[in-house]
Amino acid sequence: MGGHPESVRGRMLATELAVGCKYAQRARPNDADCALRMIIFLGPARTGKAKIRHTDGDLDGLEEWVPTRTVMCLWDERQAFLRDESRWKVLQSRPVGGCKPIRPDN
Repeated sequence: MGGHPESVRGRMLATELAVGCKYAQRARPNDADCALRMIIFLGPARTGKAKIRHTDGDLDGLEEWVPTRTVMCLWDERQAFLRDESRWKVLQSRPVGGCKPIRPDN
């Protein structure tokens, strides 16, 4: 994802989170159908949790601690994140062994 080479499986690492930056958060991180919400990272991530403030919808203004694994990407990189996630889903849906291996003698 963009400028974050250490990201794991498309998610932000706690060490990548910067106070005051906007991020995309998904309440159910393994559910691609769960919408991304804009949040602001407020404080240091520790023991797998990050203090955030919601900035839109019915949770606007709510500050809470959430699992860092729910912070998916920088808000400005969400379109690329969703595109990559969609491509990965297509790859996973293809049957294994559906193509012939390339052999050096062919």
